[in-house]
Amino acid sequence: MSKNKQYSEAKILEVLKEYNSGVAALEVCRKHNIAKSTLYKWNNKYRDMSLSDISKLKILAEENRKPIVTGK
Repeated sequence: MSKNKQYSEAKILEVLKEYNSGVAALEVCRKHNIAKSTLYKWNNKYRDMSLSDISKLKILAEENRKPIVTGK
């Protein structure tokens, strides 16, 4: 299994679509070279999301990392 490989949101959704269509988890993991635990984590996190939802989530997470500036 690859370590520290970054997958795009589109690729994650593609993998989950294949998994949720009824293909066995082990087969999907072998095909995409990911661990079963990664597949299950992605499924729990992105199960009901579309690509636009994931993009919005990413933007919100980035905004939350910025410090809050208060004026006097």
